[in-house]
Amino acid sequence: MRADHVNSFREQASLFLGQVREMDGCGFAQVGRQVNKDGSEEVVVVTSWTCLDAIYAWVGGSDLLSSPLLAGQLQDLLEHHDIQHYEAIGPAEADAAAGDHGQGPTPGPGTA
Repeated sequence: MRADHVNSFREQASLFLGQVREMDGCGFAQVGRQVNKDGSEEVVVVTSWTCLDAIYAWVGGSDLLSSPLLAGQLQDLLEHHDIQHYEAIGPAEADAAAGDHGQGPTPGPGTA
């Protein structure tokens, strides 16, 4: 995304992630970024789900290839986007079952 869209994207992405993490079946949701020399950024939104039914509920159907979920202001801030949906198989299922909605482990006493 262009450098002049970075702050707006961060604000919208924070709201988006909060909503996604509360969805049933969401095992993980995060945004990663790479800053370019010109101040623009490349971002990736990563979500993993405990089952395909949870993904279908999130996208509103089983057509995963043409169901954009970065609608509205988020999508408008990006110069290009590519959407791919995958079902997580393995340990993420246990994390989601325990109620960890992509926020990571809770720090213990004496940790920050």
